[in-house]
Amino acid sequence: MQLQVYCCENSVSVRKQLPPLRPFLWHHLCVALTLETRSAVIVINDQIINGTLNEDTGRSLVISGGGRLVIGQELDSAKGYFNIFQTLIGEVADWTLLNESLSVKEMRDYVACRGLPDRVHPLLHLDTSMLGWELYGPSLSYNLTVDDVCRRRFIDSLVMFPHRVEQREATRFCEMLGGKLPLPQNQEDNDDLIVLARDYEQECINNWNTVSWLGIFGNITAEAWQSQSDFTPLTWTNFQSRFNPPTKDTWRLESTLNESRSSATMKDDVSTSPIGRHNWSINSDECGQLQVRKLSNPKH
Repeated sequence: MQLQVYCCENSVSVRKQLPPLRPFLWHHLCVALTLETRSAVIVINDQIINGTLNEDTGRSLVISGGGRLVIGQELDSAKGYFNIFQTLIGEVADWTLLNESLSVKEMRDYVACRGLPDRVHPLLHLDTSMLGWELYGPSLSYNLTVDDVCRRRFIDSLVMFPHRVEQREATRFCEMLGGKLPLPQNQEDNDDLIVLARDYEQECINNWNTVSWLGIFGNITAEAWQSQSDFTPLTWTNFQSRFNPPTKDTWRLESTLNESRSSATMKDDVSTSPIGRHNWSINSDECGQLQVRKLSNPKH
């Protein structure tokens, strides 16, 4: 995505490539143009982009009064003549025009939802009454709170596609849309993910379970679960014990007879209960060493 800014009847302009933006999230943008130094600063989310204004030296840098201001639509002339393919498809939570440039720190504070400096008074901005603004086309207005826009909730960036596919295909599909498979970072994220997936239980059911893919994979060499996107170890999990990293512990049965040296070691996963049918390695005075598959029953 590219940001283009023109000023003073196209006397100066700047074009900058923006970082990839994840869909279904609020993104915070602040642009400052300083005509005296011919410089531009763009702060988008937590990134800073510096630029130099391209100047037409044959024209004066004057911002003329009058005219009209249009948000969400590029105009080909002051009279209009817009192209529907140049229309913003999305939502604008707030928009503010200032008569002075902010410092980089002030810009970062603003996009981080910490407000504007006390000395600054906007020339134009969106308010709850939309006084002075007119809506055109299929547009609507509704009120949002600061928490709605500034709170980063895991579930806000998630979209569920209820199609039964393998993880590799699911990963490829998400990447085609500019996203990635989700990876909860805490219990709240995990609960939100469960709520989202619950509506698609019947579409995603597999035998007796409902399966939804997460952006993780098991690194056999490192004996660790890692993030699919950056290969870092998981910082939070709530796996069942049978998904824990392997250990050398195991179940062992020994004879209670006096002077007996017979024993049996279970060869299956240690997190599995020894009750039931399992593979055992038996070592006894009478039989030597052998591998058997034995059904163990508890005695009362």
